[in-house]
Parts: sequence; structure tokens; C-alpha cells
Amino acid sequence: MSHYESSVPKAISANPKYLKYRRRLLHPRKNTVTPGVQLFMRGSYAVMAVLGVYSVLWMDWGDGDHCFRPIRRYFEQKKQEFFSLSPDDQEELRQQATALHSQGKA
Repeated sequence: MSHYESSVPKAISANPKYLKYRRRLLHPRKNTVTPGVQLFMRGSYAVMAVLGVYSVLWMDWGDGDHCFRPIRRYFEQKKQEFFSLSPDDQEELRQQATALHSQGKA
């Protein structure tokens, strides 16, 4: 008695091609993800995230009002705050410049 007789129908167990296909189909490593596929999946997620950020912050949606205007205004405000100096920082830089300028003349 073969081990196929109990779990496989007679029509499949009689044909060796079907048995080979069944073994391949039920192989335990069939559903494992290879490193190449993992890299592709991670890359595709990264591309989707970049395209989402691009479409929200920089893509041209026309001159009219759209749902991304508040997010863009907030982003521009934070970018302006990051790349500009506060009045206290500007005064400190003026004092440092005058101190350096006075040292150079002396």
C-alpha cells in the first residue's frame, strides 16, 4: 500500500505527472519569499511612499484650491522657519560680525 492511496484520488495517483505536480504544489518551501523578492517588495514600498509625498507636496494640481493646499502651506511654513534665522540669531550674528570686523582693523 502506497502512502498516496489514502490521501490522493485514484485518477491522480495513477498519473506520475499529476503526482509530480502535487509534490511541487505541496512543497513546504514553495511559499517562502526569496531575498530578491523581499528586495523588490521593499523597493516598491519605498517608491510608493516617495510618489505619495511628491504628489502631496510638489505635484501640480492646478491653480484652484484642492485638498492638499493646507498640507502644502504647513510644509512651506516649516521649511521657511527651518531655513531662516530668528531676530535673536540675526542680532547675535551682527554682534559677531562687528567683533570680527573690529579685530581685523586693530
